[in-house]
Amino acid sequence: MVNFLQKIKGGFGKKETGHALYIKDGVQPRHDWIVAFSGSVVCLCIIAAVSVYFYIQIDGGKLFTKNVEEEVGGASINDKLLQKTVDSIKARETRLNELKLNPIKTPDPSL
Repeated sequence: MVNFLQKIKGGFGKKETGHALYIKDGVQPRHDWIVAFSGSVVCLCIIAAVSVYFYIQIDGGKLFTKNVEEEVGGASINDKLLQKTVDSIKARETRLNELKLNPIKTPDPSL
C-alpha cells in the first residue's frame, strides 16, 4: 500500500514544460482547430441543405398551403357593432372640427 502511494505521489511531481510537449501526441492545437473548423463547415452544409429543401417544398406548393374548403365559412359582420363604431368615429370627427373652429381658451395661471 505504501508503495502504491509513492507511485501516486511521484506522478504529481514537477514536470518540465517546453516545445517538446507539442511534438508529442498529447496537446496539438492544430488538430483542435481542424476539428472546430471542419465541425463548423459540416453544420453550415447541413443548414444550407435544409434551407434548400424547405425552399423547394414551399416553391412547389407542398408546404404552407391553405385549403379552399376552410375558407367557405367566411366571416360574419355584426351590423349593429359596425354602425356603432361608424357613429362613434363621426361623432369624434364633428367634435374635432368644432374644436378647430372654436378652440378652448385656458386661463393664464400667472395672472
